Amino acid sequence: MPERLGFAINNLWQATRRDLLVVPATYENGETFDPNEPTHLIFEPFRWWVDFVVKQTGARFDEEATQRFAEEEHSKIFGYSHRVMIFSRIGA
Repeated sequence: MPERLGFAINNLWQATRRDLLVVPATYENGETFDPNEPTHLIFEPFRWWVDFVVKQTGARFDEEATQRFAEEEHSKIFGYSHRVMIFSRIGA
């Protein structure tokens, strides 16, 4: 994991007023490693990302908003409905 990932996530969170949408590099089948894809440096499971962002920011993982966004047509078309996550300041 890049050493400044926590710093980057925290800065993104500080720049938001309400919600932060994160779409990490993961595969729908749960695979978290691809030796043929050098641009995907941080393959981790979905739950790892949720826990990491919550720990770094104190944000609340908004499961309902995440599910609604994942069901949108564009999420399915672009193939990130299985890996999108939304964090909120409301209720955090």
